[in-house]
Amino acid sequence: MEWVQFFLIGGLVGLLAGVFGVGGGSIMVPVLMLIFDAKGFPQQAVAHMAIGTSFAVIVFTSMGSVWGHHRKANINWKLWRYLAVTLVFGVSLGSWLATEIPSIYLEPFIGLFFVFVALQMAFDLLPESDSTEPSKFGASVAGFGIGGASAFLGIGGGAITVPWLRYCAVPMHTAIGTSAACGLPIAMFGALSYWWFGRMVESQHFADTGFIYLPAFIGIALTSVPAATMGAKIGRQFSGRVLSRWFAALLFFVAAYVLLKALFQLGVI
Repeated sequence: MEWVQFFLIGGLVGLLAGVFGVGGGSIMVPVLMLIFDAKGFPQQAVAHMAIGTSFAVIVFTSMGSVWGHHRKANINWKLWRYLAVTLVFGVSLGSWLATEIPSIYLEPFIGLFFVFVALQMAFDLLPESDSTEPSKFGASVAGFGIGGASAFLGIGGGAITVPWLRYCAVPMHTAIGTSAACGLPIAMFGALSYWWFGRMVESQHFADTGFIYLPAFIGIALTSVPAATMGAKIGRQFSGRVLSRWFAALLFFVAAYVLLKALFQLGVI
């Protein structure tokens, strides 16, 4: 029964990601937190398990996205090389720091960030271009920050990378494609880090796989890719503005639940 549950979740995640044209992490992490809570996972590990599992799934789902953008020449590989090295360091260091923080303190951060993403999509808050293409040094610094932030959220970094690239005068299609390419090393090293550091936690119930819950990883990975293809076809029937608002409403609802639950656990409300 558990496998069927994750097959269905993978289909939902993939469908929504395809319809709304977003990375799966922004949907997957809040949904997995809800599921792991319902399954009675230790509260101190719920957020970590959701993030680690999300990274593992994104490794596979992002491969097709990167290949598709490469075929359309939407990836600035020179800029990607500047970003990639420090992305790896940022996500590895950030993952270590995140796994040292109890889940209850991570959850408000996750909730707030996804509220920000929802507002960004609802009101189209992408910055106006006000710069030239970033230098090697600037891209390296940005890569470290993007990787580090992504490690706390279980995302491929698109919600951060695309606005930054747009600010740096990178055309929108290239910004999206380059961001997708950046998501692959973020997910790979994020998954490896959450697996490795999770194995070192004495109270971890799934020591062999660290903070990656294997049934969720396999089930979601198997069904999310074909569902995303179907979702992309459905999404083409609607305007981008309408889709952004629908997704913003969905994400805001889920993020608000995560945030309120975390604040309640902390005794703030």
